[in-house]
Order: sequence, then structure tokens, then C-alpha cells
Amino acid sequence: MASHSVLSDFVGRVQNISLAPSAGNSLLPLFEAVTNSIQAIEDRFGPDKLGKGNISIDVFRDTDDGLIDGFAVRDNGIGLTPSNMTSFETSDSRYKAAKGGKGIGRFLWLKVFEHVHVESRFGSKQDDRLSFDFVLEEKDQIRNVTQSSELSSHGTSVTLKPFRSQYRSVCPKKTETVVSKLISHFLPYFINVNTPKILLHDDGVTDLFSSFTEAVSEDHEYSIDIDTSWGVEHFVFNCFLLPRNLSDDEKGTNAIFYGANGRSVLRRPIDNAIGMEAIEGQYAFFGYVSGKYLDEHVNQERTGISWQDELGDELQNQAIARTKEFLSRQILTIRERQTTVVRRLLAENLRFMTIVSDPADFANSLELSTQSSEDVFLELSRKSRREENRTRAEYATAKKNKSDIDADVKKYTEKLSKESLASLAEYVYKRKLILNAFEDKISFVDEDKKRYELEELVHELICPLKSTRDELNYEDHNLWVVDDQLAFYSYFNSDKTLTATTGRADPSTKEPDITFFDLGLGLDRSGTIDPVSIIEFKRPGRDDYRLADNPIVQIREYCSRLREAGRVVSHKGTELRALDSTTPFQGHIIADITPSLLEMMRQFGPYAQKAGHSCYYKWDNDYHMFIQIQSYADVLRGAKARNEAFFTKLGLTA
Repeated sequence: MASHSVLSDFVGRVQNISLAPSAGNSLLPLFEAVTNSIQAIEDRFGPDKLGKGNISIDVFRDTDDGLIDGFAVRDNGIGLTPSNMTSFETSDSRYKAAKGGKGIGRFLWLKVFEHVHVESRFGSKQDDRLSFDFVLEEKDQIRNVTQSSELSSHGTSVTLKPFRSQYRSVCPKKTETVVSKLISHFLPYFINVNTPKILLHDDGVTDLFSSFTEAVSEDHEYSIDIDTSWGVEHFVFNCFLLPRNLSDDEKGTNAIFYGANGRSVLRRPIDNAIGMEAIEGQYAFFGYVSGKYLDEHVNQERTGISWQDELGDELQNQAIARTKEFLSRQILTIRERQTTVVRRLLAENLRFMTIVSDPADFANSLELSTQSSEDVFLELSRKSRREENRTRAEYATAKKNKSDIDADVKKYTEKLSKESLASLAEYVYKRKLILNAFEDKISFVDEDKKRYELEELVHELICPLKSTRDELNYEDHNLWVVDDQLAFYSYFNSDKTLTATTGRADPSTKEPDITFFDLGLGLDRSGTIDPVSIIEFKRPGRDDYRLADNPIVQIREYCSRLREAGRVVSHKGTELRALDSTTPFQGHIIADITPSLLEMMRQFGPYAQKAGHSCYYKWDNDYHMFIQIQSYADVLRGAKARNEAFFTKLGLTA
């Protein structure tokens, strides 16, 4: 029976290699050439005498734009012996399988570069020399073969030039980056003192091993054993702290590398896992994992590992755990900063006090990358929500379990009580901050010129301008500063025109600062008509009131126009209530008691002064309205007095 061999499509084989243009992939052919040199040195001198080897890397740059256009790699290894040349000529050769070779490394040269030239000397005879070009063609890929070489001794020179355009554009530009990527790729060789001398020539000479050893700030080796369904897999994890500019990434990120057969294969960033980019502002972390399992499961392009089961995840987790141990001093600093942030947020958001008893313990539970106040606040909120859900679930369980219901419900209510107290404490704390801000607003903004804040700024602190009660939640306004009862009005409008308030029944565009209707609590008495309250703010320190321009006239005018309109409507147009001549009004004027304002009170009075207060009042029978004029200092004093007991209880007296 006749037989046939499978034909090989060389161009198709190279084109089918999966190698997307990237900074790392553009250097893979260089890595392959250096790897061949290291193996050739090992074959010549032996695995224990790699120190006798020399590798030189020349960098070619375009004279116009300065971009890297190629490399030349020379070594003093065994050279392209007949057996080595046979392997070179064989696609997917298994000649170097024992060393992790896949038999396609030289194909990467043609994948990335347009031209490859090889020279080698493998003996002392004239015939022990070889020179040829390696090209991407359907046939005769090895061309211009001659038994000559410029090499004066054993070794091989491989010139890769020029780049194919898609790889040239992504190749690293800096010498330092190329050095860093070489160091990270050949990390297993650099951690072994018995390594060839590798020099890179690019506007100067760089000794890669010297660069590595001189740069290492700290290093340590760990063992990692992982139980699997087929037995225990053993790995070695080497950790290094290097200057940030030697990181394999131009951005200087930290990473764990997985290597096979003496070469780096996978790179996994760990910045988030360790919560750092530049360690101590100047270092980057290198971790290198090696082991027999990785040697046996690397893919042919050496760009990935064929993991089994969940081994890859477990190995990554254990490597990160060792990394944290290696960086324990730096991580302790992060934990201390996180604890400081947690303590500050607990002081500012007292409702979290029931879920966090020890700030340091909570900080230690956070991801190391969770460091900003906003991120920590989100984690506190999540924990609070989970605790609330768990408490409610416990309560639901208690209702079903008749025998333990009393004890479980008591436990549930105790939790809710703590949460309620924390929420109340936080609310009181916010009141203290608001009163401090209010005090600032009514003080001089320019002491030399005796200038105060505008009334709009004070008004905005008390209640946002152009707002209605339906648009705001209880915590959106601070009407309690003026009077705690005002916070419970079922409807108010803030700085709305009378036309909007009365549903266009009144054409005025004048704006009372705040108007209230339908008191829902406090002043609501059965069988009575609720008063309409109007609050008018005046700039602190103002002292230029006249008969035609003063808050008493203004508040009377608002009252008259509202009463004449006969009704008030919501911002949605819904009629809230009818107004007539018997509807009572309350007028609150918040202004500093200056001489011109006292004169206005005399003109429109008489006004009586509340004992011990900077507060004046009068029943204005003509307008059926109670008018109260109160200074900002008196408003502040009153708000502080009403809340002082709570402040003292929480230690907020300062």
C-alpha cells in the first residue's frame, strides 16, 4: 500500500501564529534569539558554567525618527552545528523539547521582522562556518548559504531587521524599557548567579545582570505547595523589590510572572491586590513563579499556560498572599491610613458606629486598594445594609419560631434601638455643624470693611432657594434653626414669586423669602384655622432701612397680596387652601437690630421686646398678622439653647 507525507505550508504556518502587535510581543523574537544564545552557551560550557558565556545585543534605530528598527544578537555558544542546523531546517522540531523548546521560535522572527540574517562558527576548520538569510517564502526559505562568517570564534550572530510596520509602531522606544523587559523575561537566569554576561548596546552599554543585581532592594524566596486531584504540585516563588523604572511596564505597575523552562510566560498585574502602584514612591514589585507543572503546560507560543481545574486561581491567590507577606511593612502603612479614614468617617457618620466596634478590624477587612474616603464610605454603607438585612431576616425567623420568639424579638429590637440611636446622634452632629456654619455666615466676611454675607447666602443655608416642601426632604433644609415647628409644615415655598404661589391670581413678581401653609404639627389645633407664615431674611448688619423700603412694609405687602388673591396653590397648580380676611398670618423677620430698623419699629409700632432677647413682636390688627422681628444672634442663641443638651451628651460642646 502506498503512503504519503503531510505537506507543510511554511508561509501559512507563520501567518497562523497568534501574535497580536503589542509592546511585549514585538520583543518576543529578541527574547527567542537570546534564549537560543543561552542554550547554545549551556551546550558548549555545560549548565553549571553559564558564567563563561557572553551575549551581546545591538539595537538598531531609524536615523530619522529614532524608533527601534531591529536587533542583532551575538553569543559565544556552541554554534549551528550540523544537528542544530538540521533542527533549524525542521518545522516544529522536537530537538530542544527537553529544554522547553517548541520548535517554532525562529518562526517568530519572520512573523515580526521582514528579514533575518544568521552567521555562525561551530569549529576551528574553514568548513565549520555558516552564513545565510532566512526569509518568509513558500520555498527556499534559507537562502544565500555560504561557508563563511565574520565571527572569529565559536558562536552565532542573528540579525533581525527591519520590523514589520505593525510591530515597529508598538515596540518600546526607551532603552530602559527594553532592558526592563529583558530582565523580567529572563528573571530565572538573573536570580541564578551562574548566568551569562548579557550586554545591550544602544547609545551606551548596559550590563543586564549588573542592572538587575544593583537594582534589587529586597528579595526573598518562598515555596508554594498546592494539593490537586492528581497529587501535590510544587512551585517556587521569588520576590524582588526593584526601582520602578525597571518594571517591565512603562507605567511601572507591579506584577507576578509565571515562567516555564527558564522563561517568563504570563504577566498578571497586582496593583489592586496590594493597594500600591509605586511602592514607597520609587519601587516596583516583581514576583516570579516557576515549577515543573508550568514547564509541562506552557503553550507553543509561550504566551499562556494550559491550567487544569482551578489550579491557576489557587496559585495566584497563594502568590498574592506571599507577596503581602513580603511587603508586610508597606501594607501595614496602608492599613494604618485606612484605619484613620475609617475613624474619621465614623466621627462624621455616627450611624456606622453600631456596625463597626473596632476601626482597625474593619480597616483590615477592606481590600488594600480601598483607600479613598469615598470608597471606604461605600464599604461602610454596604456593611450597614447587610447588617440591616440580616437583622430583618433574624426577625422574620423569630416570628416563625414560637418557642424563641421573645428572646429573638428582644435581640432584634435591641439592634434597631442601637441603629436608631446612632442615626439620631449623627443628625445631632450635623445640627452642630450647621449652627457653626450659620454663625460664620452672620459674621464679617471682611473685618476691615465691616462687610457681611448677602442675605441670599444666609437664606440658602436655611432653605435652598426656589424650592418647595414637596421638592425637599426633611434633611434638605434647616428651618429648625429659626423654629423647630417650621420644619413640619406640610407645604412651603422658598423664594417663589407671588404669581406662582397664588396660581397667577396676583400679577406680582415679588418674592417673600419663605412662605408656609397648613401647619401639620405643633401649632395645629382642632377647630382653628392654621396660620400662614412668611419669613423674610435681611442681610446681616444692614442699617439703611427707610419708610418705603423695610421688611415690615414688605411682609405686610406679601400678606395683603396673598389675602387679596383669595387662595394659594402648590408648584403643581393644585389649590391648597382658600384665604380670606380672617385667615391669620405670622410674619418672621430675621435681621440684625440696627438703629434704622429700630426706627422702623417705632414708626410702625409699638413693638414689644421679649425679655432677655434681641427679639421684638407685635400683633398687627390692620393685617390680622402677628409679626416677630429677631436678630441673627438671637436666632443662633435660641437654636443652640434648644440643642445644647444633645450637644453636651455627645461631647460636641466645642
